Amino acid sequence: MAKITDLTVANALTGDEHLPIVQGGATKRVTMNAFRALIVPFLQNWYRGDPGPTGPSNNTRTTIAALKAASPSDLTSLYDGSLWAWVPGDHSARSADPDVIAGDGIALTTGAWRRRSADLLNDSTRTYVPRGDNHAAAINALLALPDVRTVILPAGLLWIGQSIIVPADKTLKLQPDTVLRALPDFAMVNQLNGGVVLAGSRAAIEGGTIDMNKRGLGMGSANRYNGCMVLNGARDCLRTDLVVMNCTGYAVYDSGNDDMQSMPSSSNTRIRTLNSQIHFEPQGADGTVYTDCHAADGDGDIPCLSWYHPLVGSRNIRFVRCTAYGIAAAGVDMTGNIARLRNIELIDCDIEMAPQAATVALAAAPGWLGVDGLIVRGGRYKTTYIAAALSSCIGTMTGVRLEGGNALEATDSVIDCEGCHAVAGSDPQGTAIGRGVLTYGSGRVRWNGGSIVVSGPPETTATIGNVRVGADTRLVPALPIGFIARNQQLGTATFEADGGHSFANLFPVYTSIAKVHLSLSIRRLTDGYGPGRAAPEMTWVEIENGFLRVRVTGVVYGSDYRLHWHLIEAA
Repeated sequence: MAKITDLTVANALTGDEHLPIVQGGATKRVTMNAFRALIVPFLQNWYRGDPGPTGPSNNTRTTIAALKAASPSDLTSLYDGSLWAWVPGDHSARSADPDVIAGDGIALTTGAWRRRSADLLNDSTRTYVPRGDNHAAAINALLALPDVRTVILPAGLLWIGQSIIVPADKTLKLQPDTVLRALPDFAMVNQLNGGVVLAGSRAAIEGGTIDMNKRGLGMGSANRYNGCMVLNGARDCLRTDLVVMNCTGYAVYDSGNDDMQSMPSSSNTRIRTLNSQIHFEPQGADGTVYTDCHAADGDGDIPCLSWYHPLVGSRNIRFVRCTAYGIAAAGVDMTGNIARLRNIELIDCDIEMAPQAATVALAAAPGWLGVDGLIVRGGRYKTTYIAAALSSCIGTMTGVRLEGGNALEATDSVIDCEGCHAVAGSDPQGTAIGRGVLTYGSGRVRWNGGSIVVSGPPETTATIGNVRVGADTRLVPALPIGFIARNQQLGTATFEADGGHSFANLFPVYTSIAKVHLSLSIRRLTDGYGPGRAAPEMTWVEIENGFLRVRVTGVVYGSDYRLHWHLIEAA
């Protein structure tokens, strides 16, 4: 026999190593985990000065029937790779728990065999053992146990027919390749339509995938199903390293009420969403944070309305390094439909819309209540239509890149931009002329530093409306200094009678009637007074591009009169 010093030094111990033991007069082996589970309670008792029970000399049970038949006086049993202990007391509330086994002829109200595996020296963590074809009820039973704090799900596919409910202060842990998938007949129980529901404060879910399996597709808005929900009033919930997909409603949803009296909140880290109607929705939420989250379109059968969608007066919402790519009606869609949104921050986010018509990467749509305290810092917002369209917003942008047909539109908004870069140009279809920064209504934009670069036809402009541009901003094309005429024409025309009135037709060349200024005068070819009106009333109208008509009311001018005109078109 080799000396112990001659043996190779072991690597870090995992608990799966084997130790020799003598059991029933025969040498057998046991894992380090099982030995630790057996000895730790004894050592804990010894430390307290209580030697405690030593247990039986042979307590291995090869079948569950043998475990049930074991005498409670044996105190412990080895079965199914775990140590089981006889625990007196009322266990009737855990009759469905696979880690609680009733003894033969002994009511659960009296006592039960309880699993004490090495990683479960206390009962706060439980590992779910799959059974049957619908796992939701059994998982919920574990989570509902009063002394359980964490339920661990095994790897693989687990079908669910109703919501899994995670109570307050409890955690549902999935393996990276665990998939919770909705059954085709997934049912709303107690009106809950989410795959996993974080129902109380500090409830958490970690890892794995929630696949709602397109439940409700084509069944209308009343039959939408969500991925992972936080219920109204639940605060400080956690979602981490999770994939949520195929939701006909909201993929990641903080479900606050319209009265905003019990606003939910959550922290979301490294969440990926796919193929859902709305991907991230803080509805009536306060304090929710999304960090390193990513949204993407799927196979196109669930039309995406938006990726990030603060709603119902949400406040103190932060998106940090969040991204989204693909087809959607809007990227970030801020909708204050019950009250104004407050303190919405987007930090270093990257939103890119697939080329399509009428999409906005960063939106606060007109007709809603807008945003107070919008902060956009860093990141990029790109689309072929409008990069940022903000209505009724007050906020700042710092170091942001806006790329679109129009870069920024501010309607009744006040936006300060520092060191931002706007890149705009005509859309690929050629149906719209690109603009850089525009304002409408009472909108005001102050743009310091950075650049506004717009490409397109000659009428393209870097800014339109109430836009104050700092001297250190690069502008392409540059703003005109004073008035610049791009087109001037002079001419005369003869009058034609129209009843008791006169008109003349003009045929100048110009690009945009909106930029045309027309000066008119009437000349008499021979000396003498005009026909009875000291100040004739003249009006003009565009019949079509290049065709103008001038009318004189109440006067008929004959061949002795000419209309002189001077057209100026601004640049």
